[in-house]
Amino acid sequence: MTSNRRQRWIRHGQRGLALITALLVVAIVATIAAYLSLSTEVWIRQVQNLADRSQAEEVRDGALALALKVLDDNAKQNNPTDNLTQEWARALPPMPVANGTVVVRIFDAQSRFNLNNLMSGNVPSQPDIAVFQNLLRALGIDPSIMDALLDWIGPPGPPRPDGAQSDYYLTLTPPYRAANQPLQSVEELRLVRGFNAKIVEALRPYVVALPVSTPVNINTADAMVLSALFTSMSPQTAQTLVAQRDNTPDPFTDPGQLQSRAGQAPQNGQSFDVKTSYYIVDIQTSFGRIYNDSRTLVYSPGGAQSAQVLWQSGVLQANLPKGDTGTGQSSSGVGQNGG
Repeated sequence: MTSNRRQRWIRHGQRGLALITALLVVAIVATIAAYLSLSTEVWIRQVQNLADRSQAEEVRDGALALALKVLDDNAKQNNPTDNLTQEWARALPPMPVANGTVVVRIFDAQSRFNLNNLMSGNVPSQPDIAVFQNLLRALGIDPSIMDALLDWIGPPGPPRPDGAQSDYYLTLTPPYRAANQPLQSVEELRLVRGFNAKIVEALRPYVVALPVSTPVNINTADAMVLSALFTSMSPQTAQTLVAQRDNTPDPFTDPGQLQSRAGQAPQNGQSFDVKTSYYIVDIQTSFGRIYNDSRTLVYSPGGAQSAQVLWQSGVLQANLPKGDTGTGQSSSGVGQNGG
């Protein structure tokens, strides 16, 4: 009797062990299957992202070629002015292209104040300094940060009262040296003493860093920039001036018309014009999970000379839900003063 009971216990134990073993095998198989499924899904998504990225880059290159063609056509027309009524300035809606979209905008880089105008032959340009000070005050920014910018783009030497040279920047973490050369981009301002991210973002719509000294195009400049050209002009007066300019079939055809319409003289020695040689091409592409916003500085000398690409920069990121732009950039265009 005892022997039979022991045998039944052994059989029960064996069945229990077999059940546990079967459950472990099922769990292991399920885990491996889930891992393989996830790995396959990740691999497929990576392949799709690479395909979307490649397609976005191809479309971007094609859109840039189109923008350069538009600028070449504009230059060949030998127009006496460059203004917002011309073909290059017309905003186009987002265009569907091969399972994605592309938005192309061309902006006049000379509609903004060129920060590299502040130094002329390693000597501070007083008329341009006065204009930039006006712009800083209008934006509620302390004009004293001008000293640090002049030291940054000017030659090495003793720092100005509120400025800084390499001796100051080498004490920072990480350390670096003052550029002592013209700015390469507006973003470079973040390296200059006193220019924090908030100030740079406030200035971005109104300033640009171009490789040579350039006048402001009064046919494309907005009210904030136009008002800075004058010793004392309120933003409201400048807004009226811009409205009058943009609501007439003929914008300024001569720089002298600005003074006559404004009823006051601009900053002594300040130069402005009705022509443009530098443009910003903004191209935004969206394919699948890939969003790309690239900006290109283009030099269009006019006449028979073709437009030249000077530099390109871009932001590549995953497409985000509507209303969430991640980096603060919009996929709907950047406006006349964008870029």
